[in-house]
Amino acid sequence: MTNDNKINDANTQTIVTQDVADKNEGLTPQETFTIEASEDDVKVLPEDVLLCREWVTKINTELDAVDIFDQHLEKVEGTLSVLEGCTLEEIESMKRVKESEVTWMSVHKLR
Repeated sequence: MTNDNKINDANTQTIVTQDVADKNEGLTPQETFTIEASEDDVKVLPEDVLLCREWVTKINTELDAVDIFDQHLEKVEGTLSVLEGCTLEEIESMKRVKESEVTWMSVHKLR
């Protein structure tokens, strides 16, 4: 009986292995096709290079803007937690103090 079980296990293993192999045949990689072009066929126009540089510059500028926005957002989120529980009058008072500090600093920097 033990030999029968071993034979059945071996047959089952063979069937499963064949089944998996059949399913994987469709997944075999295809040859990649490359098209070769001579330097005469490929033309890089100066306008294309200029457009690419402009595009990269715009993307970098926008990334900088997002970074600055993120920094300000972090400050605002921190400020909101400080202001939580304050009355409107207290908030207005803090705002006036900050504005007067900014005005004082700008006046003394000019001198």
